[in-house]
Amino acid sequence: MENEMQMLEQVSTAETYGNYFVPINWSISLLKDLWRNNVFEPLQLNYLFTEMRTFRAHLHDLLHHDEIPVPLAYPQVVFLATRVHFLICLISRQHFVQHEPITEHHYVGMAIVDETFNQRPDLREDIFSDPEYVPMYSEQSMAYNGKGFDMMGSARAMRYLQ
Repeated sequence: MENEMQMLEQVSTAETYGNYFVPINWSISLLKDLWRNNVFEPLQLNYLFTEMRTFRAHLHDLLHHDEIPVPLAYPQVVFLATRVHFLICLISRQHFVQHEPITEHHYVGMAIVDETFNQRPDLREDIFSDPEYVPMYSEQSMAYNGKGFDMMGSARAMRYLQ
């Protein structure tokens, strides 16, 4: 166990990118040695290599997606769902509008260019124009974020048991 820990720590990418792949490479090396000693048939070895490769790919995906903070996923899902909804509405409503020569889309388009063009409400002061207003993030949290705080996934800080 101690020699394994030393070998894990000696990997050049351990600090920056992690060393999750090293035990998998050890397993593949062990499988090759067992095959050379005629413990496995080529078909069995191929199956085991395929499973190891699949496991490594899934582990890589897990670690890669773990670096993305979870709150970012919510706006992306809402963004995608909204666009899909609009696309479905656009496609489904065209079947009903084809037979009418002047549709509501024509009237809305004319209202956009005729009635509401270059019109806007007057600008008024809001709470953000008040110099005494406290921002959403404190200065302390902004200072912390500016001092090299990089967003990392929770699995990157994983330490091996000795």
